Amino acid sequence: MWLASGRARRTGQRRSLLPFLIAALGACASVVSPRPGAPVEVEAGKALVFGRVRVTSARHGRELPVFSARPLEHVIPPDPVLNLELRAIHPPGGAVRYSSNPSPRVEEDGSFHWILRQGDYVLASNPRAYGSSRFEPGETTVLARFTVPRGAGTVYLGTLEVAVHLGELEQWKIHEPRYTVVRVSVVDEGEQAFTVLRSRFPSVPDPKATVPMVPEPPQP
Repeated sequence: MWLASGRARRTGQRRSLLPFLIAALGACASVVSPRPGAPVEVEAGKALVFGRVRVTSARHGRELPVFSARPLEHVIPPDPVLNLELRAIHPPGGAVRYSSNPSPRVEEDGSFHWILRQGDYVLASNPRAYGSSRFEPGETTVLARFTVPRGAGTVYLGTLEVAVHLGELEQWKIHEPRYTVVRVSVVDEGEQAFTVLRSRFPSVPDPKATVPMVPEPPQP
């Protein structure tokens, strides 16, 4: 009798936890990136969203390979690793609830190609120079906001230009070094961006639209 009641209690606990597990999985849904070389098809209410993130440092005077998978590029000189967080705002136009998509796929050159539902999104990063998929509310930096409009098949967001300050080399000896976002802007590279897109995918959904990201000014 005791064993039977114990099993029932454990079964009830597992059932009571199920809604919370489903909610947690939904809040961290992964973003789909289409396979290069294949036609891109999307479901109704979704679109292919593409653009690029370019990170620079005034001290280095060049673009930083923040999305490179080669570890040595982040050692000499000590270039940061940029981890992005994509947030889908619920409901669109609001700012209270969102679904978090940590570390969506970004190519080594900073380009991204995501299948997203129509709605409002926020692109954020964390300041950990060695990279991390942890995004703490108190330290996460919002870089830009964008909208996937209703009825669009392919949406170009532009190139997000992010200038960072890395500090002195000595700071890289401490635990979890940080970087600071100094300036954020968006550049529309127009037809050149669509030319590169067509070289990656044989066909993409129509209609096509250009809806540039809106940069978020860095907090003092």
